[in-house]
Amino acid sequence: MLVKDLRKNINLEDFTLIVPSISVGNTGQLAIDCSIHHFNATKIYQFWHRGVLPVIGQNPFDENSSTLGLAAEIFAVESLKLVFFQIRSAIVKNSETEFLNSAIDFFKNHNVKQIIILSSSYAQNRLDAQLTDSQVRYVACPVMSKNYKSEFDELTWKLLEQYDEKKNSICLSGAGFVSKVFKICQSKEMPCLILLKFCSDGDNIPDALDLISFLDSWLHIYPRREHNDNLKTPPSWKFLFGNSGPQEIY
Repeated sequence: MLVKDLRKNINLEDFTLIVPSISVGNTGQLAIDCSIHHFNATKIYQFWHRGVLPVIGQNPFDENSSTLGLAAEIFAVESLKLVFFQIRSAIVKNSETEFLNSAIDFFKNHNVKQIIILSSSYAQNRLDAQLTDSQVRYVACPVMSKNYKSEFDELTWKLLEQYDEKKNSICLSGAGFVSKVFKICQSKEMPCLILLKFCSDGDNIPDALDLISFLDSWLHIYPRREHNDNLKTPPSWKFLFGNSGPQEIY
């Protein structure tokens, strides 16, 4: 693991870390990019690990910037004590555990308060009880559950039905590394919360905004859901689907 410090002496103590799982529709990653852009978060670290496939591209937050976007980068909003760990490429399966351990150790050594993982799962594999009402579920580690369960209940959050508390396992398709990182966080005594949206591949911007809205019902840092027009979205979202088809074909 190699971490390049882009801003010296930033103190992440008591910050909340928000990180995506590489999952259906890249929903968590879209939510992270939207949050980074909305808060004009400062890039503080570039993160390299042999398990993360290398990728490079244009700065997703500024079309006129000469800087580049890399596979794994860390951004911070000091005024809100938020830190975002954006992962833009796949993780090599055989190196996934090593990568997750290295990343969690890094943030734990920087005294991060808690980790929130944004993820998604295939809508077609939902249980009957999950077909109606909210399509977002949560899983909290024992520490988070003890500290915040009354708040989650008041918000009418629904616990993920596929979470086996006795076995401490999460059995879901398309959700990425959520089950693995959940166990690693607990083994390292790092408070961890998972927020997950059932969805399908396609235009997953609405799903990402739903995750942000769900998260904000607890954190209260984003614009209100009914005023989503006030939520600044990254300019890179204009290129998610390429150009429109030529009118001549219709």
